[in-house]
Amino acid sequence: MLFTAIKLCTIIRGAVYIILTVTIISTLLSNPALAISLGTIMGVIIGFATQNLISNVVSGMILAIMRPVQIGDEITVTGSTVSLLNVGKN
Repeated sequence: MLFTAIKLCTIIRGAVYIILTVTIISTLLSNPALAISLGTIMGVIIGFATQNLISNVVSGMILAIMRPVQIGDEITVTGSTVSLLNVGKN
């Protein structure tokens, strides 16, 4: 009984997604200005959301290429000084 209810819920959810998708696409096709403005807004939102991620990826690539530290270097972070023993991947 529970398995059938889960299947029915999944089918209803899929139907709702399909109906929403068709409605949104038909609305955007009938009004190109709305489609362009929504695309611009979504681009800005995605850009701000991924800004930190992209920054971290670029920083990691720079560190991997330039290798600014060597084994034995002393590194100070927020008042704590440590000696670098190993350079490797996490």
